[in-house]
Amino acid sequence: SPAATTSPASSAPDIYAWLPFSRGDLAQAAHVTEAFGAAYETFSYTEHATAYEASLANLATSELSATLARGWALPSLASQRASQRQVSTARAVIDSLRSFGPSSLIFVVTIDQTLHTKQGTRQPSGQYAVTVVNNGGTWLVHDIELSTAGNF
Repeated sequence: SPAATTSPASSAPDIYAWLPFSRGDLAQAAHVTEAFGAAYETFSYTEHATAYEASLANLATSELSATLARGWALPSLASQRASQRQVSTARAVIDSLRSFGPSSLIFVVTIDQTLHTKQGTRQPSGQYAVTVVNNGGTWLVHDIELSTAGNF
């Protein structure tokens, strides 16, 4: 029987030619997403809402930063953080790219938190859908919600 023939190896296709963003845009958006995820769950009970909001500066849109700071300042949450002496650090890792458009990307992100309280240390983890938008060449987080919420 005749020997099988193989075609010459061709280089891998440049998938970025098919996408509405460059490799650099994707890298920048991913970096902002992970930095935001870490900042989102990193805090101390001694911080004021303005300090928490400042930690999100250059990572999130001003609208999202203001919304999160208002939630941070709710008296019930502030008193809970203070009474439990909560101090948290976090890291975020992108699990997948859920969807994209010409100027937005939605990543599925796992945020691992280390939460120290008077009662001890816990290490909760959560998975979120994080939407980043291209704002004049800069990627910023526009929305964060549980990965199981909304339409996807």
